[in-house]
Amino acid sequence: MKIAVCGVPTVGKTELIENVMKMWPDYVKSCDKDEKLYNPESRYDISKLDKIMDEFVNEAMFVEGRKNVIHDGCVFDAFAHILMFFGMHPEADPAVLAKYQGLFYAAIQYYDVIFYIPYRTKYKKDLEKITKDEFVYLTKLDEFYSEIFNQWKQNNESMFPFTSSMGCPPIIEIFGKTVADQINVISLYVDENGDAIPPAQKTEQKIKTEESKGKQNDE
Repeated sequence: MKIAVCGVPTVGKTELIENVMKMWPDYVKSCDKDEKLYNPESRYDISKLDKIMDEFVNEAMFVEGRKNVIHDGCVFDAFAHILMFFGMHPEADPAVLAKYQGLFYAAIQYYDVIFYIPYRTKYKKDLEKITKDEFVYLTKLDEFYSEIFNQWKQNNESMFPFTSSMGCPPIIEIFGKTVADQINVISLYVDENGDAIPPAQKTEQKIKTEESKGKQNDE
């Protein structure tokens, strides 16, 4: 499968991916990105955001030789940043935004599943580590992530107007205060071989997981 993990900077994507590869050793991380593009200044520069989107689009559409690949960030991230940029610049040309929507639609179809980590899972930790301005920015940015996720969840055809046979992959919200909690969520959708768990099995496994948690709480 081709999996992507998305969320605002500092939310813990890389740490989760490292643990996914320990839990499912057959998975490899996708190719490294151009780190020069991924800095705080890029969020205010549409030319750099444009390059980031192109990089994620190319990465999504590239067919790796390995069966199971996990991506640290994806077009979901790029599109959320771009929406944030356009929100900060109402004078920007809406036709340009339409271009990015097209790239988002074209590339997101190549993932099998996307796991979204909400920023609220990091609130208390980040209050001790980052500036107030950065915290406010990341909190606002996550609202754009949340809106994309909610539009997918509501089957909003204006946001996700897919007509191709590939369609849009499931976007799963990852909750939990620890990496172990997050891995438990992923295990509801990925079996021991790294393959997708069919919907019926997901329901059964979720019930078993909840029963197991109940027993642990009782003890």
